[in-house]
Amino acid sequence: MAERKVQNKYYPPDYDHKYGTLNAFVKGKQRNQLQLQDKTIYDIIEEDKAERQPGPGTRKVKFEMPFQVWCLGDQQKLEHSIGMGVRFNAAKSFVQMYHTTPIFLFEFKCHECSNYIKIQTDPKNAQYQVISGARAKVAVVEVEKKPKDGFQRLEQEILNQEQAKQHMTGLTLLTQDREKHWKDTFEQSKRVRSKFK
Repeated sequence: MAERKVQNKYYPPDYDHKYGTLNAFVKGKQRNQLQLQDKTIYDIIEEDKAERQPGPGTRKVKFEMPFQVWCLGDQQKLEHSIGMGVRFNAAKSFVQMYHTTPIFLFEFKCHECSNYIKIQTDPKNAQYQVISGARAKVAVVEVEKKPKDGFQRLEQEILNQEQAKQHMTGLTLLTQDREKHWKDTFEQSKRVRSKFK
């Protein structure tokens, strides 16, 4: 049985035993071909990886998106949305202090494109700021203004009562009209059926 497993492997004619295993030979060959064919792309990828390596004082953390944003990375496609609560592996680094509270910068890669997004804590306003790579989705929320003192509250109650009376008059007119025209439902339905025959 063991013989069959060995015989089923294909060794190419240019196989070199210095690599050891067949897998190591194939990986080394692919790496060499990539360097020969497209050395500039390979160099760019390596430089980007070296640039993105976490520096001193940087940690890898799980970051959960605090609000919805539009990713600005892919120029060919339309902007795509990243929802609130989506988690990313982010590099967390210290930026500066706001009084006694540290300000942190979170940098992570978008899950749909290769864009890097930077979000920073904002302890002054107790929220987050989008620094680069995205823009926050702005949702307009109408907040009902509540009266501050007793007189304003009383005026608001009087206005609400007047509006309720106006609505009630309209409702009473509708109910009176219905009672007047539909007192005898049999006659009304008979009249309607005769129209549509």
